[in-house]
Amino acid sequence: MPRFRVPRMQTNAAWQMPPIAFRAGSPPQPVDISAWVLGGVARSAACSLTLDLINGRLAIGDDGRLAISLSEADCASLGEGRVDFEVMRLTPEPTRPLLRFATINHQGLT
Repeated sequence: MPRFRVPRMQTNAAWQMPPIAFRAGSPPQPVDISAWVLGGVARSAACSLTLDLINGRLAIGDDGRLAISLSEADCASLGEGRVDFEVMRLTPEPTRPLLRFATINHQGLT
C-alpha cells in the first residue's frame, strides 16, 4: 500500500491535503477520476463531517488528482485528537473505498 504524508492539522487553522493521483493496471497508468461521483467522511471523537464535491471539502483538479480541504471552522469542530478520513467512489459501480487515512488534529494556539 502506498504511503504519503499530510500536512500538520491544527484546530485553529484551515487544512489541505496535497493532491494525489491514482494509478491502476500493469504497468500502472493514471486513472481519470474526473467523471466519478465521490463521497466521504472526516470523523473524530467530537464529530463527523461530510466530504463531497458540492460542499467543497473534496476537489478533483483538471489533472485528475484528488484533494481534501477543511476550513478553520471544520478543524475546530473536529477537535483535538485523531481524525479518520474515508473517501468512497459512489459511481461508477461498484461502490468502493478509494482512500483511507488518519492524522492527528493538534490543539492550535488561540
